[in-house]
Amino acid sequence: GNGETVIHENGTGDLLIRATNLFIKDSANNNTYFNATNEGSVDLFHDNNLRFRTTGIGISVLGITSTTHLNVTGVSTFQDDIFVGVGATVGFETTAYFRDNAKAVFGDDEDLEIYHDEEHSVIKDTGTGRLKILTSRLSVKDSNDSNFSIDASPGSFVKLFHGGDGKLETTNEGVLVSGGTTTG
Repeated sequence: GNGETVIHENGTGDLLIRATNLFIKDSANNNTYFNATNEGSVDLFHDNNLRFRTTGIGISVLGITSTTHLNVTGVSTFQDDIFVGVGATVGFETTAYFRDNAKAVFGDDEDLEIYHDEEHSVIKDTGTGRLKILTSRLSVKDSNDSNFSIDASPGSFVKLFHGGDGKLETTNEGVLVSGGTTTG
C-alpha cells in the first residue's frame, strides 16, 4: 500500500531468480547495487562505486579494505604499498618474497629501509637515532656461512678476520694481534 514492491518467499523451498545477467539498481536506475554477468563477474557497489568483483582466479577488492583478521592462502601479489599499524601482526607461513628494489620500509618518517637492488643488499637508516643491533652474539660471515669477518660477544670479545683467519681480538687486557702489523 505505500508504494513498495515486495518479493516475499515464505515457503520451505528456495527463491530462484533466473536471468542471463542480473542487475539490482535504485528505482531511478541511477545507482547500481549489484551486477551478476553470465559467465562473468559478480560486482558489488557502494554509493555507485565498484568495490568488490569476482574474477576467474579469485576476487578483486577496489578501494580500502578494513578487517580485524585477514587469512590469505596461496600466492598473493600486491601492486602498491601495504601499511601495517602499530600492534598489528603480519605472519607468513613460509616465505615473503620481495623482488629487486621492493622495499620493506619502517617508521612514520620511512627512515629505515631493507631491500635488494640489482646488485646489492641494503639496510638503509636515515633517522636521527642510531641503528642498533641487539644480540647476545654477533657474527658476520660470508654467504656460504663458512668464514667469519667479525665475531663479537658483548662484554667479552670482538674478533676481526681476514680470509677466514683471526687477525685481531679484543680481550679484557687489551688487544691480541695475529701476524704482523704495519703502521704509518
